[in-house]
Amino acid sequence: MKIFSTFLVTAFTLLLADGLRAQGVFLDPDPTDVTGAVRLYVDITSDECQCPNIGEVSEDDPLYIWTWEPNEARPMLGSEDVTNGDWTNSNDNMRMKQDESDPNLWYFDFLGASPAQFYAADPAVFYETGISFLVKKKDGSGDPEPKSEDLNIIPEPVGCFEIICPFPVTFFDDEYFAVTYNNAIETNPLLQNMGPGDALVSFRFRVDGGPLQTLASDGSNQDKFLMDFEGDGFFALDMIPRDYFGIEPGQSITQMTVRVTSVSAPPGVFSISSPLNLGCP
Repeated sequence: MKIFSTFLVTAFTLLLADGLRAQGVFLDPDPTDVTGAVRLYVDITSDECQCPNIGEVSEDDPLYIWTWEPNEARPMLGSEDVTNGDWTNSNDNMRMKQDESDPNLWYFDFLGASPAQFYAADPAVFYETGISFLVKKKDGSGDPEPKSEDLNIIPEPVGCFEIICPFPVTFFDDEYFAVTYNNAIETNPLLQNMGPGDALVSFRFRVDGGPLQTLASDGSNQDKFLMDFEGDGFFALDMIPRDYFGIEPGQSITQMTVRVTSVSAPPGVFSISSPLNLGCP
């Protein structure tokens, strides 16, 4: 599993890097550690931006970010005011910069702080609700208003901030998928203090919206469901879902939930993920 995982992670990372600029709204780096340096990009000509009313822009007539989630009432960042300002007069600290190689690409660096510092928000909130914002002229008044539609971007986590973490968060059943389990923050005493060979994964899923099915060890195939011990309480398993689940050609997984238990736990004792997001074909 580890050799397979290393190969696919490398391939996925290369594809991701090549595809970043093809996206209209994205974060760099991606996956994103919201406690570190991050740059938010918006391509104002993209479908994702939905920016037909912005009009002509330049460094002399720039764009500004107007953001409200995860925290609109942001406190001072050191000596800097990082609130939005007024709709007719955006705060100059919210000014975006124009990419040197592409005049349609604008970015915001959160004043050199991390997003978590900029918003004064817990990192876990970013991976749940994302960053909600729009881009606008300094004076956003007019008919139509020179602004984008409301935008939202949810960062792809680089680590596991929950007990069970999927990667990527939005998965495709024919592409690389990994599950990380953080036993170090497990709250169920019947599942705590696991060691190598202890963590078993199982899945509840639907195919083409059909009945809920279970994929789990029946005792004779336990090796398929044992998670690799990564140290410091972390366990991981990776696969191509449709191959791992044995999905027939022409069918698709339309819902999936991950469950983790211990080989020594009583039947029915699990840590359970939230239902995972399935990517559109």
